[in-house]
Amino acid sequence: MVQLRSHLATTLNQWLGASGGGTPIDILKFDGTTAIIRVPFDDHRGVWQALTVATFKMAGTGEARFQVLRNSAFAMGVAASSRATYKTV
Repeated sequence: MVQLRSHLATTLNQWLGASGGGTPIDILKFDGTTAIIRVPFDDHRGVWQALTVATFKMAGTGEARFQVLRNSAFAMGVAASSRATYKTV
């Protein structure tokens, strides 16, 4: 988790400058390959754009990049899909 936070901070610093590097990031869930992060509403678009274009070096595996699977200004937009079909009992 420390390595993820470091890569996130470096990416934001690289693409958004010093103000982007200071963006508070909450890591809500991390399972080794997928993470759910929370950033302030005013910064979410810049963070999304920076993570989409950034690449970084991973020890032993070469170059890696972030992939944004979902983006929402509201937490429920990430937690539940509006396009999913649900069965009611």
